[in-house]
Amino acid sequence: MSLPEITPSFSLPRTYSTTFAGLPGQVAAARAWLDHLLARPTAPPGAARARPTACLLLSELATNTLRHTASGAPGGLFSVIATLDASHLRISVHDQGGPNTPTPPATALHHHSADQALLSCSGRGLLLVASLAAAWDTRPTPTGRTVWFELDLTADARR
Repeated sequence: MSLPEITPSFSLPRTYSTTFAGLPGQVAAARAWLDHLLARPTAPPGAARARPTACLLLSELATNTLRHTASGAPGGLFSVIATLDASHLRISVHDQGGPNTPTPPATALHHHSADQALLSCSGRGLLLVASLAAAWDTRPTPTGRTVWFELDLTADARR
């Protein structure tokens, strides 16, 4: 008697998390962690297509965490949480807080001309997140702040 082939089911979300030191080299480590997670054979269909975008957006959020929050200070930490189901990937970056709240790109661009925004060496990370993610937001937590984005894993498959 042979057993039926088991196909992974993604009806319930799966959550993975890890914590990184608040050092610049850890942005690449976070990106590599997510890339490995999404490349696993047990990842849902569509995760492989989402890998480049997910890794880019994680890079942006992790870099912002180190530049603008206490996570980038000596001894600082940041955590990355990835939640996957059959149709969505949510990446959350939790930091140790800072003096400012991430500004949605539309608000930020009203304060500068389009030329200034395009010529600046930085400041486009949240614009990338807003442009490429299906949704994103920020929320305060008791120990800092969490910025998250979500990608639709079925979007490219429907085209």
